[in-house]
Amino acid sequence: IRLPAFFPDATHGAVKGVGAVDLVRENVSGIVVNTYHLLVDNNMETIKKHGGIHEFTKFPGVIITDSGGFQAMSLIRRNKDKGNAANGRLTENGVHFKINANKIFLTPEVCIQSQLDSGSDIVMCLDDCTDPEESYREQEISVQRTIKWAERCKKYFDAKKQGKKSRPLIFGIVEGGMSKKLRKDCAEKLIKILSDDNLARSMG
Repeated sequence: IRLPAFFPDATHGAVKGVGAVDLVRENVSGIVVNTYHLLVDNNMETIKKHGGIHEFTKFPGVIITDSGGFQAMSLIRRNKDKGNAANGRLTENGVHFKINANKIFLTPEVCIQSQLDSGSDIVMCLDDCTDPEESYREQEISVQRTIKWAERCKKYFDAKKQGKKSRPLIFGIVEGGMSKKLRKDCAEKLIKILSDDNLARSMG
């Protein structure tokens, strides 16, 4: 990937109104697909049957699968006035989503397994995404949870991909809201958890 790069959202497995041929013609480096929405749409099995997300989208570039952490913020954290349970709840073990008739418990392990099943090039650790305006204490809790989840994600990822030549990269997501101190702390801890794997791979 030549940086800086713009990765359009292909949230449900496709960029709205734009085909793979158009993306290639416009020299788009990659796209971002959302793990949460693929699970809610029950598209994961369809993607697997097609041979993975690249065959499903017909896009030859880099494909990132987002963790679903943003939906924890947009659907749950932003609905605290409804008792924080209208669309689900956050726990130390993962995120309980409740959307209409759909109930999904997105743990770090489920998050990584779903992304591995999709065959994406870059998988993201599950994070506890916050609204930037939330309190400092909430940002602290988010960082602590994000780090714990990243450790579980990496452990599961390594167990599933041990000894295999073909494996995606695994990235972390920095939390901490508007606090530079918390974001720095989160970034440094994520680097310790994840960077050795990615550094080794990038060096061949």
